[in-house]
Amino acid sequence: MASTSVRRYAQAAFAIAVERDALETWISDLEIARGIFAESDVQAFMAAPSVPESVKLDGIGTLLSDVNPLVRNLVSLLVTNGDIERLAGVCDTFRELTDDHLGIGRALITTAVPLD
Repeated sequence: MASTSVRRYAQAAFAIAVERDALETWISDLEIARGIFAESDVQAFMAAPSVPESVKLDGIGTLLSDVNPLVRNLVSLLVTNGDIERLAGVCDTFRELTDDHLGIGRALITTAVPLD
């Protein structure tokens, strides 16, 4: 289960995405952000106390220049609040909320023999 803060971030983002009828765009852009922020160099840069917050925020603007500005704002908020490590959880929770909203169920299938 997602932490309370992860759920809050995801619910706020989800509400905005629904209001703007942009769920698919948000899912795609959040996955782009997740991929970028999973890179060890980016993580080190964002975690470095010697790097001023303004430089980190400029970096986010550059790294995420092709994504929805509201997704960039969410990532900037996570960095500003020291919560960037929660981004993957926010992405997962956002997808769960989207699936519930769209009536999509996900299943894990286990088989005794490999499937072709």
